[in-house]
Amino acid sequence: MTSRITDYVSRPWQTRSMLISNHFSRKRNILFKTGVPMFTLALRKKFIAHHHAASEIDADHPMRSHLYILEVMLEAEELDSEGYVLDLDELEAEVDDILSQYAYKSLNDAEAFQGRMPTLEAFAQALGDAINESLYAPHLTALSVRLWRDEKAWALYDIER
Repeated sequence: MTSRITDYVSRPWQTRSMLISNHFSRKRNILFKTGVPMFTLALRKKFIAHHHAASEIDADHPMRSHLYILEVMLEAEELDSEGYVLDLDELEAEVDDILSQYAYKSLNDAEAFQGRMPTLEAFAQALGDAINESLYAPHLTALSVRLWRDEKAWALYDIER
């Protein structure tokens, strides 16, 4: 299993949907060249979480809240026996369970961030790893987590399975 973390900030003239479609287009162009069919299932969830940028909250490092948007994308070369990449209700239940550990809470207090700062990249990685571990679907070939912090900034964490 390999993974990669990428931090992106959108260009002002690009919309969020353009960035998402560009990401998928690059992947699809690679797949069309190889001739391997690919299915993608995506889920988007919004939640609020808090963090601070230092070991202690003070006037220089206040608590900040963000409305995060999580996008989870699953890829498979074939569908399961029921015709799914993954049952969407199952995916949503797993993601909701994982997000309950972070929503309306301080990220600094979360187990995933003990000993490290809750950066956007680290948060995308923590969510991606937790989702990957929670899903039993041996036919999945990749999982991507894109975590938006606001209208301009997001981090992407890809896992090849």
